[in-house]
Amino acid sequence: MITKNKLIALLVIVIFSSCAKKVWQVTDADASYYRFDDRLDAQDDKTIDDLIKPYRSELDAEMNEVIGEIAHNMSKRLPESTLGNFVAQLLKEQTEIIIKDSLDFAMQNHGGLRISSLSKGPITRGKVFELMPFDNMLVVISADGKIIKKLFDVVAFKGGWPMSDDIQLTIQDTIVSELLIHGKPVDDNKIYKFAINDYIANGGDNCDFLQEGKVETLDITVRDAIIEFFERTEGTKHSSKITGRVKKIK
Repeated sequence: MITKNKLIALLVIVIFSSCAKKVWQVTDADASYYRFDDRLDAQDDKTIDDLIKPYRSELDAEMNEVIGEIAHNMSKRLPESTLGNFVAQLLKEQTEIIIKDSLDFAMQNHGGLRISSLSKGPITRGKVFELMPFDNMLVVISADGKIIKKLFDVVAFKGGWPMSDDIQLTIQDTIVSELLIHGKPVDDNKIYKFAINDYIANGGDNCDFLQEGKVETLDITVRDAIIEFFERTEGTKHSSKITGRVKKIK
């Protein structure tokens, strides 16, 4: 019977290996069952420990690297938050640099931010992994106003999502009461370009209609875009504020 410690060590090796710049894909799966008994007096395998030690040290050093600084505590909440505004705004800026073109707005689904707050002070690479642990890709979509309205119908139903300051959205109960982009009502016949993650672009959260637009998946994850933003703005103390871009009324 394989010991608990050996199995955990093997899993750790897989996790460390996945941190390398490689693409992994599951092609087949086969399930086996192992019984673990807490009373089992298993000794640590020094060979396994020696094998994973350099990977652990390298990973710890990388995750503890300070890549930016936050000027004040930022929190996540609905319908609008300092953390949500900060992430959406930086994604717009970073995406515009990548595509060398302007966007009408950027958006991030509320559930995609996996921590409730960022504390004032230094931000490590590992903290960005906590904020955005999934390998969601950054996507640019060009879509007409009718599709944009459908997207914000979803956002209103969800109670609001993080979005850049190009948007003014008023939600009454769970319905769009008013939607302005760059201070103007949405034109059904105009093409709008925006950044979002591939989970939503591919239909997540009932957004299948986005596939009707022109979808361009960029060669970078949302997480790496955030990291590159911090690296590009080294020395800046980042701040964020509530602007009223998303309002809820009764």
